[in-house]
Amino acid sequence: MVEPIRQRDWQKSELIAQGFQYYERKKQLIMAARLPESKAPLRIEYPSEVAYAQAGDIIIFDPGMMPPKRLGGYDFWSVKPDIFRKTYRRWDQPDWQPNPQERHLMNHGCKPYYKHAGLWAKRLSAPTPIESLEGD
Repeated sequence: MVEPIRQRDWQKSELIAQGFQYYERKKQLIMAARLPESKAPLRIEYPSEVAYAQAGDIIIFDPGMMPPKRLGGYDFWSVKPDIFRKTYRRWDQPDWQPNPQERHLMNHGCKPYYKHAGLWAKRLSAPTPIESLEGD
């Protein structure tokens, strides 16, 4: 049986020794808002599981190409507030003008951000379980 890879505070030297490489993230605008108590828990269906965002979690929306008629029509996911603070920043393009879908999300309380944190990854040679906060 393959040992699972567990989420934890890895040291850079440990990641390199395990064959991981660091990749910079492409800057991409997302829209985000804190989940209010009145809408929690929020059921989020992913391809392999169902998760529930709690009040105070940050809901991130991919604005996509066309504004849906409702918020649930966008691709969205949740992030815990402490992780959001560490890995996302306010959108900082001074000439940015929101498109219709971004404006639609702003009308629902979202603000523009981007994920600045890169990621460590490696190609796996066999199916490997990953134990992470999101996978709990």
